[in-house]
Amino acid sequence: MAIPIALQLYTIRDVMSKDPEDGLKRVAQMGYKYVEAAGYAGKTPAEFSAMLKKNGLTCTSAHVGIDSLVAKPGEAVDITKALGITRIVCPYLPDTYWTPEGYRKAAAELSAAAKELAKHKITLSYHNHSFEWTKLVDGSIGMDILVKVSDPIVQFELDVYWVQHGGDKPTDWMKKLKGRVDLLHVKDMNKLENRGFAEVGTGIVDMNAVVKTAHEIGIKYLIVEQDSGWIDGDPMKSAKIGLDNLSKLNK
Repeated sequence: MAIPIALQLYTIRDVMSKDPEDGLKRVAQMGYKYVEAAGYAGKTPAEFSAMLKKNGLTCTSAHVGIDSLVAKPGEAVDITKALGITRIVCPYLPDTYWTPEGYRKAAAELSAAAKELAKHKITLSYHNHSFEWTKLVDGSIGMDILVKVSDPIVQFELDVYWVQHGGDKPTDWMKKLKGRVDLLHVKDMNKLENRGFAEVGTGIVDMNAVVKTAHEIGIKYLIVEQDSGWIDGDPMKSAKIGLDNLSKLNK
């Protein structure tokens, strides 16, 4: 059975900032049924939710920064209620956390926030980049610390591009995190020296293996994302190519 495919709306952030109604309409017309929120295009979460419903789109999850999760976890609960979701994602760690002590602190903070959100039947995940694979002064890497020190209640939204950018194999980490990863950011890497972004299915990330492993470990949503480097400078074209190519593999 195919895994539902969503679009991370950060991909089309420029379109959304100018005309979110039109942006969501075009996303739905492409064939997407699900989206992941990273901001609300100048709207309240409730207003944003209404626009999604108008266009037949369902939100999978929303990104909330760690500062907010630590200081005001109730705001994340309010967001989930407005959007009708049960998943919140911490998208990033500021560089003040990029030490062995900092990652342990982050693991503790994420664990506390996850336990608080769990009281409301909300799951908290952490989204990686590649800095978590940088060797630290003690020889460890941040991603290992986050996984080992955080409570198992903390989930991960694994980004396959950033795993590969960090020098590791995406499917190895998918298998390693089995049971703690249900959201997958499906993002491709170009074939150039700069290792920039590419439309899903056109780059050097082994998407066949990624999708196969996603089915094996129980991924709930495959989330297409492309930060930049869009074909013809048009993120909407890139989003459509990503959906089409991923759909061919996702069976």
